[in-house]
Amino acid sequence: MSVRVEFAKQILYRELEFNNLILVKTLSQIQKEIADFASERGFDSETTHEKLALLTEELGELSKSIRRSHTTQVATDDINKSKIHSIEDEIGDCFIVLLDLATKLNVDAEKSINDKMKKNRKRIWE
Repeated sequence: MSVRVEFAKQILYRELEFNNLILVKTLSQIQKEIADFASERGFDSETTHEKLALLTEELGELSKSIRRSHTTQVATDDINKSKIHSIEDEIGDCFIVLLDLATKLNVDAEKSINDKMKKNRKRIWE
């Protein structure tokens, strides 16, 4: 399992319990944690183009996992769970790299998404 996949599991699925309350991290907090991790591991020295290439690679791996899960005859539930787990890992990788890229470009991903959703709500698709 790659370091990035393991990190995805630690970050994207982590919940903090406090007096029976579950506090979920904000996207901005996750982006900051990914930036800190990237810095610790030396990933912050990658160029924007390198990060974009890595994102493209991760999207390809996600596509491959989805294709395999839909084109292979599945015999047992365990195989199904394995394929779903692979897709989850790849989605985690995509988010991590995308948030790392956003940080490199000085983009607050949470603000970017919220601003874009405001525009989308006003948009009419035909």
